[in-house]
Amino acid sequence: MLLVNQKKLINVVLYYKDSGGTIRVETPETLKELEPEDQKSYTKLIMKMKPLDWKMYNDLQKKALVDRGPGMDDVINWITYKESKFLTIMTEWDAKDDKGNPIPVNPETLSSLHPVIPELALREYDSISILGEPEEVVTPEPNPPDQAETKAEDPKAAKEEVKA
Repeated sequence: MLLVNQKKLINVVLYYKDSGGTIRVETPETLKELEPEDQKSYTKLIMKMKPLDWKMYNDLQKKALVDRGPGMDDVINWITYKESKFLTIMTEWDAKDDKGNPIPVNPETLSSLHPVIPELALREYDSISILGEPEEVVTPEPNPPDQAETKAEDPKAAKEEVKA
C-alpha cells in the first residue's frame, strides 16, 4: 500500500525468561531452535506498534539531530533515535507484573525495560515493517534438481547443449 494505515498496528512477538538476574530473549524463529522443554520456560510478550509514516520518520530523525557547530555537518545521535522511535511506536502490550496486573505502556515503564528487549523488538519491528508479518514472508523453494549439476561436471553435456 502506498499510504501508511496508522490504524493497522504491527505485532512484534518476543519470548523472554529471567534466569536468576540475567534475561534471555528470543524471537519466534530463534525459540524454535531451542529444545521443546526449554521453550516452555519462556513467557510470550506481544507488543503492538504503530507503523512509521514519512512524517513520523522525519520527526524522529530531527529529534535525534546533533548540531556540531558552525562549519560542521549535523549528525544523528542513533541512541536518541532508537529510544525516541521505541517510545513513539510502542502502543500496547500484554506484559504483566508479578501479581498478574497489566503493566502500562508509558515512557517510565518502557525506559525501565532490560535493554535487550527494546533492541530486539526494534530489530523485529524493522524486519516486519519491511518484509511483512512473518506468515506473509515467502520463502523461495529450492530449485528442482535438473541438469545444471551434470552440465557443470560433464564437458560433453555442455558441448551438446551449445549445439542445440
